[in-house]
Amino acid sequence: SITSVISKEESEKDTKTYKGNSEAKTKIIKVQDYVKNTYFYAVNPYDIYATSNSDSPKGWKNNAISISNNQELIIKNESIMPDPQTLVIYRDDHNYLNDESAIVMADVDNSETTYHMDQLEIFTDYTYDESIGLIKLNEPIQRSYTLAVTYKQKNGIQIGNPNSQIPLVKIIHKANQTNNDDTWNYAARNIYSLGSSNINPEGFEFSTFTLNNQ
Repeated sequence: SITSVISKEESEKDTKTYKGNSEAKTKIIKVQDYVKNTYFYAVNPYDIYATSNSDSPKGWKNNAISISNNQELIIKNESIMPDPQTLVIYRDDHNYLNDESAIVMADVDNSETTYHMDQLEIFTDYTYDESIGLIKLNEPIQRSYTLAVTYKQKNGIQIGNPNSQIPLVKIIHKANQTNNDDTWNYAARNIYSLGSSNINPEGFEFSTFTLNNQ
């Protein structure tokens, strides 16, 4: 099967062809139709990953994450990634009606800004891919939610302080954030759903195209 991601403004399309007992499927997805409000980096990806160089296509330089010959993300600063044993994730849905069990916490960069956070549970609420520093929520959050973390970096530096009188957290998603917010880059916007499961990796191909420079 082939999946293509393009940037042209057009509707999603599906085509299928059959050969004997096998099925070939082509799916075209608009580039902006990534999985939203589900995948987040604990650390700003521009701080931990190598970005593309001057030989990259227009718009990719110092923007797109570089890939090794083994098709792996190139990490330039692993020491600032979270020690997975110390990573804790919190969420504030900004609904005062369910704040009875919430923890009052403050932004580590602005202690006057406080939140009513619920601690999320690993596996029940999210999973964490240590190899690339990516958080996957089991259920997407609303744009109006705030997401925060505390952890110790692999170099031993503590980020946030869950043990202070008012616990301090690092915000990775602000409520109703825009691209002007410093948390904007923490959301992964390059992960797409194929709309299928149990895909056989044998014969699987993935291609990206830009049509008419759009």
